[in-house]
Amino acid sequence: HTTQTTMSSSTDSPLSSTTQESTSPQQPEPPKSTDKINPLDLNSVKCAIDDQVVKSLEYSGEFHENHTLTNIKIILGLIAVSGAVYAYFEEHVLLTASLCALYIIISIIMQLLGWFVQGNAFFVSAVYKGQVVRATGYIKDAYSTTYVLVLESFASQGGMLKNFSYHASPESNKKHNYIKEEIEMEITTIFDAQGNMEKIAVAKHVDGFVELVQGQTLKKE
Repeated sequence: HTTQTTMSSSTDSPLSSTTQESTSPQQPEPPKSTDKINPLDLNSVKCAIDDQVVKSLEYSGEFHENHTLTNIKIILGLIAVSGAVYAYFEEHVLLTASLCALYIIISIIMQLLGWFVQGNAFFVSAVYKGQVVRATGYIKDAYSTTYVLVLESFASQGGMLKNFSYHASPESNKKHNYIKEEIEMEITTIFDAQGNMEKIAVAKHVDGFVELVQGQTLKKE
């Protein structure tokens, strides 16, 4: 009887802990060894933080990335590359010149989309209850250890390109339910010396912004 009781309590323990885990709110997974980066490489640092911001926004279940601009770039890229490959094997001079010109034009269009439409934004959400969320991030300067995250929420402008390139003016803020948070994070508090990221340090800033936007949409309704 003593053995049976001991076995029962040992099997009950994992079940109860599993139940507690399933009912408790999920948090971003702790860093894994595959998440390691070189903390001295600022480009890698920026990309890693950008990725975590996107994951945290999508984790909320309400903000999903708008891939329209990426899809446009992919289609333009395929057209440009296909034209270049075909021109390589084509002996017709005029057609070859036309396809090469097409490749150059498409390359310029893609560059302009990056400069004037997307800018520094690495995330623009699909429309959520009439609102769009945009995230921009940058390292403060070449020798800085500060990452600046800019999170914005505003009323959808009725088109993907407009949402990417929207610039709020003081007089339009109220009309478009504009919310903006500029968050400075010290890289040394996000990454340890081995290059492991403290994901929760990033997620808590994003979660605070998401709650702010949700509160704004509830007031609007």
